[in-house]
Amino acid sequence: MLPMAAAIRDPAVIGVKVLADVPENAALGLRTQNSSITLLDPATGHPMAFLDGVEIMLYRTAAASAVATRHLAREDVSTLGLIGAGAQARSHLAALRAVRDFAGVTVWSRTRETAERFAAEHRDCGLPVTVMDTPEEVVRSADVLCTLTPSREPPGPRRMVPPRDARQCGRCTAASGSSGDRLAGDAKEPDRRR
Repeated sequence: MLPMAAAIRDPAVIGVKVLADVPENAALGLRTQNSSITLLDPATGHPMAFLDGVEIMLYRTAAASAVATRHLAREDVSTLGLIGAGAQARSHLAALRAVRDFAGVTVWSRTRETAERFAAEHRDCGLPVTVMDTPEEVVRSADVLCTLTPSREPPGPRRMVPPRDARQCGRCTAASGSSGDRLAGDAKEPDRRR
């Protein structure tokens, strides 16, 4: 469980989100990530709303990655790389296509079945989606890279991030130590000369 809290003054509201990442749910056919958001009146502590946070999380995380891509990635990128092929990958593909005109997508997941399912779901999206055998293959192929896994271990060593313009733009559960934290350490300012 990962609690997150925030407050704003206008309109005055306190928000608390609780994220539960339960990988064992996959065997039960349930979502592996669940979250709820409670909004409270800061003056009285009275609950104002209780929301299912999953859809909000998917849109917010993908939107943040799209903003980063719009401002950090070159205009002429062609390949989007996704490490992870679940719900975050689906929302990221949609959001990033809104800010860059990709020619193709490469994807890897811990289980090939999940990556193949993602590719099949997006067969008619107008972009070729290629399933890769290793996360390193995704990294090496990508102009824009999104790590979208709740794993506490990186999918590979930092050295797999090439010195070219691959970017790690999205990540899930950064506070719990997602793979993105370690890959992001090699990100550099974009080369805008091209």
